[in-house]
Amino acid sequence: MAGLDLPAEAGMARLSWQEIVPVGRRFPCRSGVEIFLPLHPENRLFPLEGGRKYLLFTVMGGQELCFFFGQDEQNLFLNQLELGALQANAEWGEDGLNAFLKPVHIKHFERLLGKRSQRQGDVQALWIAPSTGEAIAIRTTEEWPEIFYEEGTHSKVTKLRVSRSRHFLTGEIWRARLLRFPGVFTLASGIIEAPDHSPLILKGTYLLGETVGRIAPSEND
Repeated sequence: MAGLDLPAEAGMARLSWQEIVPVGRRFPCRSGVEIFLPLHPENRLFPLEGGRKYLLFTVMGGQELCFFFGQDEQNLFLNQLELGALQANAEWGEDGLNAFLKPVHIKHFERLLGKRSQRQGDVQALWIAPSTGEAIAIRTTEEWPEIFYEEGTHSKVTKLRVSRSRHFLTGEIWRARLLRFPGVFTLASGIIEAPDHSPLILKGTYLLGETVGRIAPSEND
């Protein structure tokens, strides 16, 4: 890899390849528009969306690692992913990678409802009903026993953080339990905003989820 031409850009991001890993700070890392990446003879680089994004396999300290970086809308990003992302991309291309990163409960309801979720950065939103009242009626019938609303959990919110992400919801939320998945999930309507992303308008009731397959998501740039 060291002898090959390496990309100097990924969308608006400038890429800096370094043979010597800095001591005492997190690496790879992003600073402003520059993304600092390891230069290693075992590097394997996979371009996505015409070079706006890349998937990188590398070795650091004897450990095999996977990084995903580039530009999403106007947002520059660098994430460490589980190694399974490489296999998903190798077998099914970008569609496989996107499916790998999508939460399993969102994929389940996509199949059930025959719809595709919308994405804003790390947030997935799947339309389930045109209004809250209809959603309650549909999901509490014997035909659709998949989603159960939590009584007394409806609230109006302003700039509410969506999970661990930098995305904020203004509108309404409800907590719900899903028949086939443990835990409590969020149903929402309104608008989700995030830095460097177009607003995501939720007209009706949507089931929310967050990108999976990332390692230490709170530390990603």
